[in-house]
Amino acid sequence: MSNRNPTGISRKSAARAASKQPGSGTRLAVVALTLGIFSPIVLLFFGVLAGLVAVPAIICGYLARKQILTNGGNQSGLGIAIAGMVGGSVIMAILLVFTIILFV
Repeated sequence: MSNRNPTGISRKSAARAASKQPGSGTRLAVVALTLGIFSPIVLLFFGVLAGLVAVPAIICGYLARKQILTNGGNQSGLGIAIAGMVGGSVIMAILLVFTIILFV
C-alpha cells in the first residue's frame, strides 16, 4: 500500500503542512506588513505622522520574527515580518533625513 493520497502528496507532508496553523506570530507579521505598507501613504499625506505608523510596524515585525523563530518553525510569516520591519525602517530613515535637512 502506498503512502500517497490521490493528489500525490505524502501523508507526512500533509501532516507537516497541517501542523503549521496560523498563530499570533503570523498575525503580528501581517499587522507589521500592513503598517509597513500603510506608512508611505501616511508620509505622503500627513508627513511626520508617518512615524506613528512606522514605529509600530518595526515593533510588530520584531515581535513576530522573535515569536516565529522561538516557536521552532511551526508558524509561517517570517518573510512577512521582515518586510514589515523593512517598510517601517525605510520610512523612519526618510523621516530622519528630512529632519536633518530641515534643521541643519
